[in-house]
Amino acid sequence: MRPLSTVAVALLAFVCLACLVTPAAADRSIDVALLRPTGDGQGLVTLERAQTPMRWEVGASLLLCYANAPLQLSLLNADGKTHSAHNLIEDQFTLDVGLSLGLWDFLVLGATLPVAAQSYDDQAVGQLSIPSPGAPGITPLPTVSTGIYRNQPRENIGLSAAGPRDPRLLLKGRLYHNDRFGLALMLSATFPMGNSSSFLGDKDITVRPVLIGDLAFGRLALLGNLGFIFRSESDFNDPPGGPTIFSVGHELTWALGASVRATPLLGASLEAFGTVPLVGPQSFTEADLLGAAYVYPTSGIRILVGVGGGLAVGSPLRDPVRVVAGLSFSPSPPKVGLR
Repeated sequence: MRPLSTVAVALLAFVCLACLVTPAAADRSIDVALLRPTGDGQGLVTLERAQTPMRWEVGASLLLCYANAPLQLSLLNADGKTHSAHNLIEDQFTLDVGLSLGLWDFLVLGATLPVAAQSYDDQAVGQLSIPSPGAPGITPLPTVSTGIYRNQPRENIGLSAAGPRDPRLLLKGRLYHNDRFGLALMLSATFPMGNSSSFLGDKDITVRPVLIGDLAFGRLALLGNLGFIFRSESDFNDPPGGPTIFSVGHELTWALGASVRATPLLGASLEAFGTVPLVGPQSFTEADLLGAAYVYPTSGIRILVGVGGGLAVGSPLRDPVRVVAGLSFSPSPPKVGLR
């Protein structure tokens, strides 16, 4: 099968998945982890490149990320009149484990299994229920909820401090490549297996096509990604049942970056990535900057460390500090840029 026809068939399959996306509902099904690592270990930290492994070659990657205050919201106080700023999620650690398999020398199949652990602002979260004391000799009033649980149906399970996020399946096809320029299309989908009541996943399948381009100049590589996220809209209300203060839905995604292989042992990269909302009453533009250094102890193995943070002032998902560390293996690393 020719590359273009294979990619076209894959695109049709992913469009069919998009038809499964359902209407909006008020909930906490918002994955606050903005960083999505590359699907096959061929690119930078988040930036995909238009190169694929050889047929039947297996690649693997591991990426650990820490984000400080990845969810910042102004929430209604207990008096019902004033608002206070809170880091609803104070700290988050994510771990993404990736595997990839070259189907042909122009097509790669990949999967990412992500998990997360996070801590919350107890004052903002509140309690599932607290007893309302009554006068002596009188039966106490029914229990009530506080914080983000107010005005919601009674429940006995709070926010999870750790758990799986939505796994991702991807297919990347190389459309064109020579010694200087490359073009590829990646189609991916996430599946709602994360805890959607604890900001660890979407409520439904999301579909994410991405157009990938790169330019190589010896040891220097310039990369760009442009795509979309098709997803069900999720609205976070405060107080629950009240006005929407934060929402996510369909988004445009972008990423730009540059890398240099300074020596056979060392490399570095700088990349920016983010989203632009297409729908949603209270959606925000997101942007992150990330710099990374790389060590290549042996052929095909890459160790990375990086630091960065959010650029979109005023966004609820602006993480002030982000730190990453990772390890990847690729049997046929690119001859230019970072591999």
